[in-house]
Formats: sequence, structure tokens, C-alpha cells
Amino acid sequence: MNILYLILEVIIDIAIITFPIYFASKLVSKHSSIGRAVIAAFLGPIVFLIFYSLVGYVLSAITSYFYIIALVIAFLVLIYFYSIIFETSFAGGVLISIISVIISYIIEVFLGHYVSVFKLSLDHLNLAIQMEKLLELSVFLP
Repeated sequence: MNILYLILEVIIDIAIITFPIYFASKLVSKHSSIGRAVIAAFLGPIVFLIFYSLVGYVLSAITSYFYIIALVIAFLVLIYFYSIIFETSFAGGVLISIISVIISYIIEVFLGHYVSVFKLSLDHLNLAIQMEKLLELSVFLP
């Protein structure tokens, strides 16, 4: 049941991330669509993590500031990824990143409490499922 909970949480997180990216890309690009925003929301963090890990691993042998350099390079790759997905310039990718962060902040201010309560209720549901499994196991104990 944990895998189902994890899949549900990933879907909710992607849905929450998709809308700021979609609205930001609508302002910047003619090639904006909800499908492209979902792809950007799903693959963007994966691309960021891969480049951050690879660059950090390579640079860790060279300098002690590897994490800062890896963070900057991974962020630049993410901006380039946005510019490819939405068929815009690198500056358009920068604008999409900045505007989506601003929109995300506004959404978090107005709806953050409700989203947090919903995620908290999912956490309680997962805890209840785990407790139920423990109770079922304890019935068979002598």
C-alpha cells in the first residue's frame, strides 16, 4: 500500500507544480500547453537531479565548492530544458522559471494551508492503513 500512497503523492505534487509552469509558459511562449507543462513538471526535477548529481560527483574531486557550482550548472540545464520544452529562447526559459516561482508563491500563500491539510490527511490515511496492517498481524500472534 505504500507504493500506492507514493504514486498518489507524486501525482498530487506534479499537479500542484504543473499549473504555475503552465501559466508562466502561457505568458512567455506561443507553444504552451498543459501537456508540455506536465512534461516539464515531471521531467524537470529529474533532469535537475541527474545533472546536479553528475556535476557534483565530478567536481567533488576538484574543489570544495562543488555543490554551489553543481547547483548553478543544474539550474542552467533546467532553464535550457524549459526553453526546449516550450520552444523559446534561453531568456524565455529564465522568465518561465522566475514567473512560475512567483505564481507558486502566490498559490502557496492563498492555498498553502489547504494543500498542507490535504497532504496531512493523506499522511494520516497512510498511518491508519499501517496501523490496520499491524492489528491484522497481531490477531495471529499467540
